[in-house]
Amino acid sequence: MSDPRTLRIADYHYELPEERIAKHPPADRGQSRLLVRRDGSISDSCFTELSTHLPAESVIVLNNTRVVKARLFFTKESGARIEILCLDPADQGPMEQAMDRCGGAEWWCTVGNLKKWKGGRLNCTGGPPVRRIQVCAEAMERRGGEVRVRFSWKPDALTFSEVLDTVGEVPLPPYMDRDAETDDTERYQTVFAVREGSVAAPTAGLHFTPDLFADLSKAGHERIELTLHVGAGTFKPVKSERMEDHAMHSERIEVPVTTVEA
Repeated sequence: MSDPRTLRIADYHYELPEERIAKHPPADRGQSRLLVRRDGSISDSCFTELSTHLPAESVIVLNNTRVVKARLFFTKESGARIEILCLDPADQGPMEQAMDRCGGAEWWCTVGNLKKWKGGRLNCTGGPPVRRIQVCAEAMERRGGEVRVRFSWKPDALTFSEVLDTVGEVPLPPYMDRDAETDDTERYQTVFAVREGSVAAPTAGLHFTPDLFADLSKAGHERIELTLHVGAGTFKPVKSERMEDHAMHSERIEVPVTTVEA
């Protein structure tokens, strides 16, 4: 077997017509299609039939991360639109702690239309009339393609989580090629998401429903959880010719003792 580091990316190019990329999920999560390979043959199925395809007494490991509305839009006086996508807390502290900060926070971010942001503060306002939130962003430092941004907001008693939930937008994958919609707040989230920190959903988990979990439990399958916060690097295209030359991004993962012992 050849060393995977020497794989040529060009050997994995294939044609994918634009019309084959779904822009919206099915009305029912469980109705997603499922491709099954068994005993050398391939067949089509539906995700609601998952329990019939699993080996007896399987252990299903779920990622309970929750996608945050990490995309913020600011408009300069010139009319230029600046998009800021929050990636990681600048102090590299726990994600939950970073989301609970009040009044101000610093994050490493990617910035869309960065060439139009030469410096100075950016401001935006969002939320319903009875709860308007003002957000200010300042560029503090650049590191490669990322910018350390200092955020401040009013009312300053709000947490950063509350600010993003009110003013931010769901960061959809670029291949979906559309703006975020109201339904995405729920549908681009698994039904078991509890721990905030991802800027992209663990997409395989989007197809599970409470009814399916009930079926899996009745069939004798066990369900356990861990937390892996999915970063924007998951969308980063591979541009190098060989696998070993591609710089992989890092992500945070937490595995409870109960999951390890399962």
